[in-house]
Amino acid sequence: MNVHPLLVHFPIAFFITYSVFELIPFKSIKKQPYWFYIKAILVILGVLGAIVAGVAGKLVEHQFPDKRALISIHSTINELASFVFVIIAVAYFISWLKKSNRELLKFGSLWKIALMWKKIVLETPVIYVLALIGLILISIGGALGGAIAYGPNFDPFTHFVYSLFFH
Repeated sequence: MNVHPLLVHFPIAFFITYSVFELIPFKSIKKQPYWFYIKAILVILGVLGAIVAGVAGKLVEHQFPDKRALISIHSTINELASFVFVIIAVAYFISWLKKSNRELLKFGSLWKIALMWKKIVLETPVIYVLALIGLILISIGGALGGAIAYGPNFDPFTHFVYSLFFH
């Protein structure tokens, strides 16, 4: 049974919502203490869901030998998107630990490196670049997934993305 299509929509929704929340300047909301946790939960759940959906996809990809090239590109794009969001999720997780006063002092230098990672990713424009790259990649991967399930002419965006890879 192919559960990949059932599972994949959750991480896509989490990643897109996270990216929109990160990229659009909701100035009055960004000052609220809960805003950090909303974004952290979205990106962390997205990563966990992407792992599950990716494994489910790998288990059934052999069922579509006629779409091997398309599935390969779809898989690669989504793995890249997931990697981008893992970078973000790790930074949020480290920041969450720090906010919870759960500094892992026994790891000394490793904790200092982790805090530096968090600072570079979350406290500089790097976060906006990563969120935008992740959003673009997850949109492309989703369109290619739509082309796998419904064909390359399913909608204009799917057709456009498909035509970038296949002429």
